[in-house]
This record gives sequence, C-alpha cells and structure tokens, in this order.
Amino acid sequence: MAVKMNFTVTECVPVDPAQNLYRARISIELRDNNQPLDGAVTIKAPNKEEMMITTDPGRGTGSGEFVFISEAAVAVLTAESRSGGNLLTARQPVTLKAKTTKSVPDRFTARAAGSNGKYVFIVGVIDKDNAAVEGVPVRVIKETTGEEVVNGTTNKHGSFISQEITFNESTCNFVVVVGALDPVQLDLEGPSRWRKAPPVPEPDPADLEGGIGNIIKNAFCRGSRDLKGGTP
Repeated sequence: MAVKMNFTVTECVPVDPAQNLYRARISIELRDNNQPLDGAVTIKAPNKEEMMITTDPGRGTGSGEFVFISEAAVAVLTAESRSGGNLLTARQPVTLKAKTTKSVPDRFTARAAGSNGKYVFIVGVIDKDNAAVEGVPVRVIKETTGEEVVNGTTNKHGSFISQEITFNESTCNFVVVVGALDPVQLDLEGPSRWRKAPPVPEPDPADLEGGIGNIIKNAFCRGSRDLKGGTP
C-alpha cells in the first residue's frame, strides 16, 4: 500500500495583525497507488491550534480555512493523517505578512474657524514622525456646562472638521480633547451686542434729477422716511 498525502497552503492573510491572528487556505489530497482515498487530515499550528479536513468521497481531495496565532515571521503548519496503521505527515512553512504598526498620536493642533458665535472646529493629529494618524477620537466640550457639543474621529489624513456649532453667550470656552493627549482650550467670542447699521439703499434715479439743491432735498426726505421705516 503506497498512500501519499499532498498538503498545500494556497493563501495566508492577516485577520488581526495586532493580535498576531492569521487565516490560511489549505488544500489536501490523499491517494493510494494514484487512486483517490477517503480520509481525514489534521492541520496543526505551532501554538497548538488544530482543525480537521476530510477528503471528498471518490475524489480524495479536500480544503478548508485554518485560523491560527503566530508571533514569528514564518510559521510552520503540519498535516497529519493515519491510514492503514501508518502516520503520514507533511509540513508547510508559511511566510506571514509584515505586521503593521499602528501610529500613536504624539501631538495635535486645534483651531476654530468662524465668528459671532458660529464656528467649526478643525483638528489635525500626527505621530512622532510627523505622519498623520487616522481614527483618533475627537471631542469638543463646552467648559461651563460640561456638554459634549462635537465628537468624531480623524480621517486618513489625520484631520477632523466638525459641523458648525452656535452659542449666544458673549464669550464661550471650549475644551478640545483628542485621544489621550493633553486637551486644548479655545476661548471664542459670541454674537456682537452692537446693533448693525441698516443697509444703505441704492438711490432712486428720480432723486438725482434737477439741480444740487433738489438732490439734497430729496436725500433729506428719503433719509427721514428710512429712519421712520416708511415707504415712498
């Protein structure tokens, strides 16, 4: 009896590199003198994870996905199968993709754009190498009440722009909190308390007819009506 086992890792991808978790696609084949053989194959990883793949009846082939943990750059997966009292083994080294290192926020800038109690908050976050940091939580808190008026996360460019917020106080202090970094306070001015001057209307062409005396008279009369809120 010449039983042979073929064991192939067709793909290996990271599931969660931060946890050293990977998923391998595996195919196996069992044959006896080149004839398909029904059987079961146990797949093992260095950290003792195991799974079983059985071959399809009459075809001698099988496949599956194997999730395992490895801190090494190369993991050796092992396949074992018993047939006719004999133990068949095969090993397959798998080169794991380089683990990505998540950027750590080192510092940030925060400013408010707007005036008169209407502002948007603009935040930028970088790491110690001046690279943008994505996914950092951003919160803006109204200091007097403790109310969170803005929240979100930085985008792939390390930036965050809030929606417009409004307030009626003459001045208002806001605290910008970005991740675990030291917060920044922004002191913003509210709506102006001074009454705005009314818009100056375009002159009526009829008011400009006649001599200089007539023009002055017409301007005086129109100004009086405007102050009283009247109409011509």
